Amino acid sequence: MRVLSLFVIAELSSAQSVLDLGSSFPSLTKLSALISASPMLTALLNGATDFTFLGPTNEALSKWLQGNHSQDFVDATLSYHLLAGSHPTVLLNNEASFIPTALKNPSYDNVTGGQRVEASKAGNVVFLSGSKTISTVVSGDNLVIQGGTVHIIDTVLQIPSNVLTAMTQAGLSYAVGIFSLGLRYAQHNSTISDATINGSDLTYFVPNSPKALSTVSNTSITTQMQLGQLTAYHFIVGSVLYSSFLRNGTVLTTFAGLPVVVRVLEDGTKYINSAKIIASDYLISSGVMHVIDDILIPSNTTGPVVTSTTTSVSTPSSTETTSNPSATASQKLSAAACAGIGVGVGITLLSLVALGIILYIKRKRQALRSQGNRFDEQHNGPFELKTNDREFITPQLETREQAVELLAT
Repeated sequence: MRVLSLFVIAELSSAQSVLDLGSSFPSLTKLSALISASPMLTALLNGATDFTFLGPTNEALSKWLQGNHSQDFVDATLSYHLLAGSHPTVLLNNEASFIPTALKNPSYDNVTGGQRVEASKAGNVVFLSGSKTISTVVSGDNLVIQGGTVHIIDTVLQIPSNVLTAMTQAGLSYAVGIFSLGLRYAQHNSTISDATINGSDLTYFVPNSPKALSTVSNTSITTQMQLGQLTAYHFIVGSVLYSSFLRNGTVLTTFAGLPVVVRVLEDGTKYINSAKIIASDYLISSGVMHVIDDILIPSNTTGPVVTSTTTSVSTPSSTETTSNPSATASQKLSAAACAGIGVGVGITLLSLVALGIILYIKRKRQALRSQGNRFDEQHNGPFELKTNDREFITPQLETREQAVELLAT
């Protein structure tokens, strides 16, 4: 049985830093050689503290190095394996978290705070990178004295590519056709084309279906301006919104300056307007890409009926995406829960106030009746509350109708 501790040790190492990995872990000798041969990596890892390093095995690196990569690309790739903060496997779960890395080279990354890697645990602990490349942890929670954690993985992380390359690598043939057509017309608007290809902190909603391609090709959306604006309506600038940030009722402002509405059904299915998200969280060099089943039309933000309560009406900033959204969700009550608690407390307090009022009235009646005939002679009519009694009771009641009902008793 695995010991539940933040200090689990799979292989107790005498390493003083990440630079000594080769001598401590025989499966990481190739990694150690690559680090030692790079002044940039040596400086980066030698000064690292409070980190998690994903170390590819000798076998994984041998396969990857067949690609004849430049030293710059090797440095960028291994920088991508250095994660900010400590992430023991025991704290990961089946809800994906998106962790910032040390990859901040603008030639490969346009995400504020460093490119992300996706981490989750559903049986095995896995890290997902560009093109949904899966790297499985084969030996985790190896402690390094310098203050970091090392997970040994079976596949080298892949640096995320730009959105068009990501579409091609994912086999999104309809999306490639749609965006190629849209960008052909958007090139007449340099603002749209530059933001689409070269922007930073972007969230794309990429339509990929025969229906979507047919809509673009065969409908009245034919002018250059219309297609350019349609392209701008499918991405958001300034916010990298992973799937866990897409909450029911959220209204997002696209680069076209027009809103889209997020809807989440009870089974977890998510929609952008009426387009269903059919694949999510493709990491790209400038942010994240979600695949939808239809074109987003600016004039129609309707979608499926959702009975759950709206949870958000604003676009999160790019800085908010550095946190673990699953941890945030688990630490906060939903808006519906908070509303329910508030209503319950309000009703309870109102009931207690009403009970106190009724007891007050009964005591007044008993005191008056005990005065006997003298009271009857002076008060031949029905019992009435004094003016000051009315002033005390009425403000405590929820509605005017309740006040009338009580005063009539």
